[in-house]
Amino acid sequence: MENRFIETVKKIDAVLILVACVAVIIFLIVSAFSMFGGGWYEEPPNQIIVADSNDPDEKVEVKETVTFYKSVKDVYVFSVSSTAINSDDLVEMTAESGFSMKNSVKSFNSAVANFIFVKDGVQKRLFDKNALIYKYSLANADENAYPLSHDFNIYAVVNQDTNGDQLLNGMDNVSLYVSEYDGTGLQQISSSMFSFDIVSKNEFVFSEYDGTKETFYRFNRETGKKVMLTSVSQEVEEKRIAMYD
Repeated sequence: MENRFIETVKKIDAVLILVACVAVIIFLIVSAFSMFGGGWYEEPPNQIIVADSNDPDEKVEVKETVTFYKSVKDVYVFSVSSTAINSDDLVEMTAESGFSMKNSVKSFNSAVANFIFVKDGVQKRLFDKNALIYKYSLANADENAYPLSHDFNIYAVVNQDTNGDQLLNGMDNVSLYVSEYDGTGLQQISSSMFSFDIVSKNEFVFSEYDGTKETFYRFNRETGKKVMLTSVSQEVEEKRIAMYD
């Protein structure tokens, strides 16, 4: 009799243990579903809503992503990318970088659309409105890092679709801007840059091309002056913008 009682208790214990294990497994499955299946609240991303170019009533969601880029002196620099301003080839930074809202937002890798500079707890966007920052060369924390290190920022920017192909890329007019290392003092030097080369720590040479004549200028950061060097009648097919960061 006693042996039967002990056997019965053992069976009950085994059943209880099995039930407990099943309950734990169900709890874990429900928790995982709640977290990854949509029940877990997530802060909505920064976003801009724009109208499709063909249908003004149709809204297209455009998302922004902010990523830490580098620190320069007492400033922390963040890059802003947007699904509306994208690039087919970020590695090569070719003229295929572009912006299109013809029917829907492309799912390509996002290009740099803006910079955010944070200094003493205060943040500042470089541009009020996002654009395609085609190329750029930011200030160096160590001005002696390499021979042409500079303590100001340089940007090649595409603001408008000037050739009407529904893309923002290097085939459009490229504007040339400079600013202080912390993004303040933004200044446009050219609205249609064709070539660019840094020649010293505080000076660079760039050109503008009207289809038949290429005009070269030099810009000195210390004086803030743009001076024409020479103008040459020649055919030039591709932009030559050499910026490295």
